[in-house]
Amino acid sequence: MLEFLKLPLGFNLILTVLVLFNVVSQTIALIMSCYRWEKNKKTIRKTENIFELFLLLIILIYSFVHGHLVMARANTIFIPIKYEFIRMVTVFLLIAIAIYISINKKRPWPLLSVLPAVVLLPYMEIFSGELYPWLVVFSLIFFFCRSIYISIMRYNEIHNGLSSLAVKNAMDTLHSGILFCEQDGHILLINKSMQNLMTSLTGKVQRDGLMFYDLLQSQSITLENIENVDGIACVAPDGRAWLFSKRMLKIQHKSYIMISTSDITEQWELTEELKYHNEELNQRSDELKEMLANLHELSYKKEIEIARMRAHDILGNRLSLILRSFHSSDIPDNEMLISITEGLFDEMKVNTRQTISKNELASLCETFLSIGVKINIDGDLPENNRISKLFIGIIREAITNAVRHGFATEINVELQYNEDSYFLTVTDNGHKTTKKIKERGGISGMKSRVAEQNGELNISTLPSFTISAKVPKRSDYV
Repeated sequence: MLEFLKLPLGFNLILTVLVLFNVVSQTIALIMSCYRWEKNKKTIRKTENIFELFLLLIILIYSFVHGHLVMARANTIFIPIKYEFIRMVTVFLLIAIAIYISINKKRPWPLLSVLPAVVLLPYMEIFSGELYPWLVVFSLIFFFCRSIYISIMRYNEIHNGLSSLAVKNAMDTLHSGILFCEQDGHILLINKSMQNLMTSLTGKVQRDGLMFYDLLQSQSITLENIENVDGIACVAPDGRAWLFSKRMLKIQHKSYIMISTSDITEQWELTEELKYHNEELNQRSDELKEMLANLHELSYKKEIEIARMRAHDILGNRLSLILRSFHSSDIPDNEMLISITEGLFDEMKVNTRQTISKNELASLCETFLSIGVKINIDGDLPENNRISKLFIGIIREAITNAVRHGFATEINVELQYNEDSYFLTVTDNGHKTTKKIKERGGISGMKSRVAEQNGELNISTLPSFTISAKVPKRSDYV
């Protein structure tokens, strides 16, 4: 230590200030490290705090040695320093702690921090000679820079790191509820939203997460109208709907259970509204089916009544001729009676079947018009009764599908023919769809009946829903 006495007084003053700065900066670094340890209690971090404490002891021993030298310089009497044992024990303990931290963190930086502390060993005074004061200065500068770096790093860890309290506060700000429990149901962590839901749904805060989930099943509501959901849905007393889901988490070879909730009130209200409209639509559909089922019978009865009236008119006309001959005192002979009755049955049979088809189509238009659906007919039905009945069936099925599935309000029916074939086209202004049409009962039946007449039936969805049929005239003779 005598080398310090040979240096100028100004050097000793600078050394004094440097020692003071080191004590203050290392104390701050120790405080920041201990505060971080309180936030996150881990063994390795506790050891790091002890390491910072020993570094502070090293600097304090530097300060004691330096103070002893300053007093000796002022009194011009040098008294041998008696801190050799403390200096050696402190340095060796610091080295042991540094080795432990380096092994656990797999980083060599703690060992590098020990190298400047080795300067405090008494043997370094002998080995370094006149360079010893400069080694002490270098060590103090290193410790000062290191303490500033450690303080900044600890500050960032405190403000950017996550503590258990910070995690709990963050969870409490969530609108959705969340709960973590062990496999036996013991709750480890729960936020305020989940606690409030527990109280409102079960009457109290549950201590067993699995029991709470089982209780929810008794209050669950069906989710058949909501797609892509997996869990239990419950409606709270305030009218809001919540979806509870449970899943297993594996953390560090240990399994935990997480129960979470999400607010599905909006989806649930839309589902209830959709359910109501579906029920109303099904009711209207049943009414429409019943009406269509009775349509053919009503049309048939109406045509019977028309045929009866036609027979009445024709027979009445012929009978009036016979009565007139009696009134004129002319007794009708055999030839007159034959002329009056000739062609009677042919006249009554003319266009009867065709008239039935035409009237059935008219009745169809009238029936749907009564429920707000306008049907525009362009063209005439084929003269062949079989083809006419076939087209009537296609028109009826197309109109029914357009109203039930496409919610159409206007339907256009176009009937054409040429030398070879009859053509039928049905279009509507219903909702457009890009989905593939599934050929079930109605459509499949139409195609089958058209195929029986050697025809073809096509369906297209763009630009509007269209059903087109083509039946060859040669099918008249099939």
